[in-house]
Amino acid sequence: MAGAAATASSSSPATQFEVVPLSAQKHDPAWQHCQMMRRPGDDHHHRVHIRCTYCHKLFSGGGIHRIKEHLAGHKGNASTCPRAPPDVRVAMQRSLDGVLVRKNKKLKLAEEIQKLKPIDDANNNNNGSNTKSLEGAKRRKVRNSCARAPTDNRVSAAIGRFFYETGVPFSAADSDSFRAMIEAVASAPPGLAPPACRDLRGRVLKDAVDEARGVVERHRGVWARTGCSIMVDECVAESGRIVVNVLVYCAEGTVFLKSANSSHVVAADALYELLKRAVEEVGAQNVVQVITNGADAYVEAARRIAEDYPTMFWTTCASRCIDSMLEDMLKLDSIGAIVEHAKTVTGFVYSRPHVLNLTRRYTAGKDLVRPSVSRAATCFATLKRMVGLRENLEAMVVSREWMDCLCSKSPEGVAFLNTVSSVAFWLSCATVARLTDPLVRVLKAAESLETPAMGHIYVGLHRAREAMKKELKVEKDYAACCDIIDWRWQRQLKSPLHTAGLFLNPRHFYALKEDAHKEFASGMLDCVERLVPDAKVQDKINKELSLYANSSGDFGREMAVRARRTMHPGEWWSMYGNGCPNLKRLAMRILSQTCSARGCEQGGIPYERLHGQVRNCLEHQRLSDLVFVQCNSRLQQRQQCARNASSDASSSMYISLVDDWVQEKTGDFFGDNEDRRWSVVDELMASDASSPCTEDEMEGFCIGFEDDGVDSDENED
Repeated sequence: MAGAAATASSSSPATQFEVVPLSAQKHDPAWQHCQMMRRPGDDHHHRVHIRCTYCHKLFSGGGIHRIKEHLAGHKGNASTCPRAPPDVRVAMQRSLDGVLVRKNKKLKLAEEIQKLKPIDDANNNNNGSNTKSLEGAKRRKVRNSCARAPTDNRVSAAIGRFFYETGVPFSAADSDSFRAMIEAVASAPPGLAPPACRDLRGRVLKDAVDEARGVVERHRGVWARTGCSIMVDECVAESGRIVVNVLVYCAEGTVFLKSANSSHVVAADALYELLKRAVEEVGAQNVVQVITNGADAYVEAARRIAEDYPTMFWTTCASRCIDSMLEDMLKLDSIGAIVEHAKTVTGFVYSRPHVLNLTRRYTAGKDLVRPSVSRAATCFATLKRMVGLRENLEAMVVSREWMDCLCSKSPEGVAFLNTVSSVAFWLSCATVARLTDPLVRVLKAAESLETPAMGHIYVGLHRAREAMKKELKVEKDYAACCDIIDWRWQRQLKSPLHTAGLFLNPRHFYALKEDAHKEFASGMLDCVERLVPDAKVQDKINKELSLYANSSGDFGREMAVRARRTMHPGEWWSMYGNGCPNLKRLAMRILSQTCSARGCEQGGIPYERLHGQVRNCLEHQRLSDLVFVQCNSRLQQRQQCARNASSDASSSMYISLVDDWVQEKTGDFFGDNEDRRWSVVDELMASDASSPCTEDEMEGFCIGFEDDGVDSDENED
């Protein structure tokens, strides 16, 4: 009561304000959810306040738009309403979206009018008739633009027909290149002919190849300064053919080099030749590591590469290894049973448009299913999302809309109600979500192309393991999960590079227990001996390591100490490592590397024609260049696609990740009278897709590391 009264003033709003009747001009739907108020005796219009019907908060400025933001849950210009019903939040959000669309149209109209201005204003001032003609042209332009507003549907229909006829995936509409294409077409002069097929496969492709090669050449300079990682990514073409892609990662980004048919490189000898050619093309002196999967042929080929080139490491792909950890956990009976139970909830919702619409209204547009970087990660991310929306679902199943829903009375609907109302179900889901969330975040960090993960992977896995122990407390309960992490870490993943990444990350190193320094120093020295072939430079680095360990010189500055937790480790070394130039160079080379070998999205790339169907050498070269352009373009887009992607979890772009979460496993699919048409599903308001791992998230999964420490006995349990 006190908090509500304090919203307006120190005393009750009801005693200080009176309701003002709404005029006939108040047509905005938001007026149905607020009241106009003023102090008794105050007849001045500018002193009218607006009060929210639900939380009774008073607003003295900002008008009805501010109330919309308040009801929609927008932070910034107004506080969010804690009591607004879900359907009101959705309605206000849609109204705000409409305001934004209209504003953009007005801006475009103003730009069109501006283009009608003559180049020489002086001549216009001297010619009154020209000025009048120009003003008349402006008025006609405004009228014609307003009359053409309905043609937005015509444009959308034309774009839609292109997608439907050509089979281009709908997700392409979320790419930056699609938006750039639309803007280029809109700004083109009238009558400009689009490129023909011969142009796209000819001069346009040549220009794109030159541009992609230019990107690769720019990266070569970075390879020499900070080192690089050769990534060998295995993917499956649409026909099932296995294709091997060779990519190069550096702090500037990832580029695609070449593709090979795995039927020609399945043996260790052929893989070795492929890797050797890649190393020679990149420059052996620039390569810090070669990353592959853990198959026997790759292990043998990489071992031979390490023997031939003793200044680089071979490591297994961390993201695939961590993903395997999550898959192993799904196979545990205690976890697998909970996940399968949760799938019955989402399967019921996504198989019924009315229930899906109702759920989205009660969750403010958020999907229950949360696509992530892999199928296993999607399972645990979805559990976490469902736990976060528990109260929304519980409110939905006691609402009048649910009770009036036909399917609520079906056996599947009753089972759904019982599950959502089960305390034991939610406690189990919450436990599994907390148990696995740190490992899912480590996986996202390892997959990141934006922030190098080498300085974080060791600590991230340690933190994930410790989180499991804290969550389950009893050793017999957490032993199975910890054993999964330990086995894959020790047998498949652990490398001196990962140890050196921890050692050279000031945030983690200075938090280590002193007796653990020696354990991690051994891995650091392995990297010195392998990555630095000059014995004299090795000796200099050995001396500089003691300065770093003791926080001597610039390392001990108060600014440097504070920056350990706020700066990226590579930037920290660049700023404070000048007193140890040899160690600084090595640190930046190690900390600039990735831990993953996964490349870009492979759908739609013509691997099958490139490696199997084309016999003509000229056409084969054209296809090779096309694949080169497509892969490099997608790598550049990868950091943007998750931010712009469609949020509909049941859409085709996510179906390989979520198919078992959005289909009903029991019951007759059409056995009731429920309307199962996709066209009756409400459109989503905004993107809710999984976002790439940011630097804050990267550091976030290591929070609390200082409290636990990492020592040489981290795997003794």
